[in-house]
Amino acid sequence: MSVSAAAPAAPTAMRPPRTRLAVIVAVLAFFCMGAGWALALPTNGTYDEGEHIIRAYGVATGQIYASHGEQDVPRSLLPPNRGCTLVNRASAGCQTAPPADHTRVPMKTGAAGYSPLYYLPVGIPMVISPGYGGIIVGRLISALMSALVLGAAVGIAVWLRNRLLVAGLVLVATPMLMNLSGAINPNGLEISAGALLWCALLALLRPDPDNLPSETGTHRLIWIAGVGSALLMTIRHMGPLLLLISLLGAVVMARPGRVRALARRRDMWWAAGILFVLGLLAVAWILTSGVTDVTPVAAYARPYGFLQTARLILIERFPFYLQQVVGQFSYGETSLPSWVITGWYLPIAALVLPALLFAGRRFRLAMLGIFCACLAILVVLEFSFIHTAGWAAQSRYVMPTGVGLVLAAAFVHRWRAALGPVPTERMVQMAVLVTIPLQWWALATVMTRFQIGSSGLIDPFRGGSWRPVGGPLPALTTEVVGSVTLGVLAWRLTRSSERSDRTVKSAYLDSTAVPSTH
Repeated sequence: MSVSAAAPAAPTAMRPPRTRLAVIVAVLAFFCMGAGWALALPTNGTYDEGEHIIRAYGVATGQIYASHGEQDVPRSLLPPNRGCTLVNRASAGCQTAPPADHTRVPMKTGAAGYSPLYYLPVGIPMVISPGYGGIIVGRLISALMSALVLGAAVGIAVWLRNRLLVAGLVLVATPMLMNLSGAINPNGLEISAGALLWCALLALLRPDPDNLPSETGTHRLIWIAGVGSALLMTIRHMGPLLLLISLLGAVVMARPGRVRALARRRDMWWAAGILFVLGLLAVAWILTSGVTDVTPVAAYARPYGFLQTARLILIERFPFYLQQVVGQFSYGETSLPSWVITGWYLPIAALVLPALLFAGRRFRLAMLGIFCACLAILVVLEFSFIHTAGWAAQSRYVMPTGVGLVLAAAFVHRWRAALGPVPTERMVQMAVLVTIPLQWWALATVMTRFQIGSSGLIDPFRGGSWRPVGGPLPALTTEVVGSVTLGVLAWRLTRSSERSDRTVKSAYLDSTAVPSTH
C-alpha cells in the first residue's frame, strides 16, 4: 500500500518591483479616497474635528501639554459658531466666517490631553495659514499618512499572494474610515495602523503551511508589525488596550509552533523591547496628560437605571455601532440608508462566515473573544458615562482591533484552498463592485447634507448655501479616481496570482486524498 500524494511546490514570492508598484498604486488610491472627503467637508465636518484642529495648532506651536484643557490659537482658525450645523441638520452655510485676525486666544478643546504625535504634521499647515486653507492641507496630510499605512498592508497581501486579504482590505476601508482619514482626527490613522498590524501579525502567525515566509520576509514582517503596534499604541489613549487585545487574539489564532519559533528570534526580542519602552512612555503620557478626564455634560446626561441602560444598548446603541462601522457621519446625525449598510456587510459575511466554518476551534474562539472584547469596551464606556455625559461609546473607537475580524478570514488556509481560484477571483470582484458605488453614495450624501441641509434628494451638484472650495466637482472627482484605482488594482491583483492559488488548491486536495493501493 502506498499513498499517492506528491508534495506541492511552494509558490514563488511575487517579485519585489511588482510588490512595490502595487504599494505605490494603493497609496495613491487610498490618498485620493481620503482627499475627496478632505475637500468636501466644511470646518468641523466630522466627529470632534474642531477640538482636534485646536489641538493640532497647539502642538505645532509647541503647546504640548495643554494647560486647563486650553490651547492658544488664532481667532482666524475656526468659525465662532462651528457647531451650528448640528441644529436641525443645518447646512454649513450657517457658519459665520472667522475674523481675519491672527491674534491668539485661549480655546477649550476636549483633545487637549491627546498624544502630540499625530497632531504635529497635520498642524504645521495651520500655523503657516491659520484658516480653512490650512485646515484642508492638514487634512490632506492626514489622508496621506493613513494611505501610506494602508498601502503597506496591501503590500503584505501582494507579497503573500493572498487574494482574499486584498478583498478584506477593500472591505475594511469603509466610508467611515475614509471620512476620518480625510479629516483632522487621529482615529483614521489609528484604524489604518490596526489594519497594518493585523496583516503583519497574521502573516507571521498563520502562514500557509506550504509557503512559510523566508528569513528575510519574516524579518521584514516583524518590523512592519512593530511599526503598526507602535502607531496603534501611541496615537490615542485607548491604543495600549486595543494593541493588547489584538496581540492576544493573534496568538490564540497562531498555527502550532509559530509562537515558539518567533520567540527564538533575536529581531523579535528587539522589536518587543522597543515596544515595551514605547508602552511605558504611552502609559506615562496617559497618567500625566489628563486625557482620561472627561468633563460632565449635564445636557447629555441620562438618568437611566442599569436595566434600562442595558435594554437601550441592545435595541438602540448596538444598531448604531454596526452602522457607524460603515458610515454614520458628521456628529452621528447623518446616516446612510439601511440598504447601503446591508450592502456593505453582505460581502463581509461572504468572506467571514465560511472561514469560521472551515477554521479550527481555537480560531473560532479567538474571533469570538475579539468581538466580545470590542463590545465589552463599548458597553463599559456607556455605563461609565451615561449619568455624566450621556451615550459615550462609538464603534470607531474599537475598529483598530475590530478590523481583524475581517482580515483574519483571509488566513484560513482550508477556506482559501476549498474556494479555489475562480470563486476567489469572484469574491474579490464582488467586494470591488459592491463597495465602490457605496463609497460614492456615502460622499454624495454627506456633501448634500452640508451644502443644502436636510434633503430627501441626494444631489451634491444642486445649489446650496455652502459649497466646497472649487465646487463639488474636485471632491467627487478625486474620490472617484481613488476608488476606481483601488478597484482596478484589486481586480488586477486577483488575476495575477492564479497560479499560486492553483498550487494552494492542489495542496489542499493532496492533503485530503484517500490512500490508494497499487
